[in-house]
Amino acid sequence: MKKRVIFIILIVLVIIGLIWLCVFSTRNNETDNIKFSKEYTNVGIDNVFIYKTADDIISILEHGTGVVFLGFPECQWCQKYVTFVNDIAKNNDVVVNYFNISNDRKENTSSYQKMVSILSNQLASDNAYDKDGHLRIFVPTIVVVKNGEIVGFDDETAHDTKNYKSPDDYWKNEDLDGLKQKLDDLFKLVGPSFCSTGCND
Repeated sequence: MKKRVIFIILIVLVIIGLIWLCVFSTRNNETDNIKFSKEYTNVGIDNVFIYKTADDIISILEHGTGVVFLGFPECQWCQKYVTFVNDIAKNNDVVVNYFNISNDRKENTSSYQKMVSILSNQLASDNAYDKDGHLRIFVPTIVVVKNGEIVGFDDETAHDTKNYKSPDDYWKNEDLDGLKQKLDDLFKLVGPSFCSTGCND
């Protein structure tokens, strides 16, 4: 009788363990587009964003090809901006390499300093300086790279919002069609016909 009770308890524990394992592994295998849509709630799960590490982004900026988005979900301007980026990227069959820059920028990591160095020409021309006079990557920022050459850069609402309080107000009054056309032109430079597998290896 004791053996039978122990056996039943073991079977129940195994079943509970298997259920827990299935639930846990499903949560860990969340795809990038699902994760992105949870962080950027104005974008559906059919989005084009893939998560990259700081080293991945640096590699693309130095010698790769593609579109890079630097931002973080707590930024309301990023939340609005990604809706436009997603639509235009989808129209051009382009994936967007995403990096949440918040912590690296806050900690001024060596990776962040490297990104600033690579983007220094674009940042300087946009007067993107912090209060101490150092170049700073403001967000949202889009960088378009072709064979390690930066061919496009946009950070329109990153550090000068023209005193609008919200992104909705900004884009009601500013040239949204112009932004969409700019992104479309840039994304065409790195469209799917340009690069096959292994572009950023």
